[in-house]
Amino acid sequence: MRRWLVVLEIACSVALMAGAGLLFRSLVGLQNVDPGMDARNVLSFRVTLPTQHYKEPQKKIDFFAQAADKLSQLPGVRSSSATSYLPLNASGPRQE
Repeated sequence: MRRWLVVLEIACSVALMAGAGLLFRSLVGLQNVDPGMDARNVLSFRVTLPTQHYKEPQKKIDFFAQAADKLSQLPGVRSSSATSYLPLNASGPRQE
């Protein structure tokens, strides 16, 4: 019985090592994939609005529309926009 348990442990270890190797190879491959967009000269930042002043969703929408409009008018800025989450970002969408 002990021999079978040792064989089973070795088989599980080999399977786990193979899985870890394949996962690592996939991770390295994903880092070399072209995302389809050029992120050079792009600035992103997070803005948290005080909830006591921006309770209604329309107030939040108006704030970000006005901020994007003002940012677009800065020298050297080609365009600006607002989003609830950045694509290809590890944090993913946030629920507020």
